[in-house]
Amino acid sequence: MPRWSGSLTSQEAEAEIVLRSLQFARRQMTWFKRDPRITWLQVGEDFQPEDLAEYFLTVR
Repeated sequence: MPRWSGSLTSQEAEAEIVLRSLQFARRQMTWFKRDPRITWLQVGEDFQPEDLAEYFLTVR
């Protein structure tokens, strides 16, 4: 890791971590979107956990 070797400042290392985390999240979303086993749920502000539990119980 460049930060530990002294080639990056703390701020540069933090920016690098943020950037790489966002890139990783983007790759994950791409992978999940291609997987037909994944069911995406739309959750609004009026979402109740009980609704989600009921959904999963009825999908089986």
